[in-house]
Amino acid sequence: MLSYETFRPGDSITRAEMAKIIVNFVPLLHGKTKRRILASARACTSFVDQDQVNLELQNYILQACVLRFMGYHSDGNIQRETFSPNDPVTRAEVATIISRMLR
Repeated sequence: MLSYETFRPGDSITRAEMAKIIVNFVPLLHGKTKRRILASARACTSFVDQDQVNLELQNYILQACVLRFMGYHSDGNIQRETFSPNDPVTRAEVATIISRMLR
């Protein structure tokens, strides 16, 4: 289980951590059960860099992909098949994710 010993309000959030936050929030927003989401996650496994984070966060990344809230990390105008889990999430990405969640 991923945990932190100290409160770190000034730290950035990684894309993998953001995936965990949004997947945990989905049942509150849409009333879906985590079990249904976990069952669907097996279909979204195309990221070549998913092994860069621990297994727990890999599952959240897959779930965020299946729900279409997060996906490929944009590298300028080129879409590449990486999630870039350890990159900080940008304000633009957060705005996009929130917009997708509210649809």
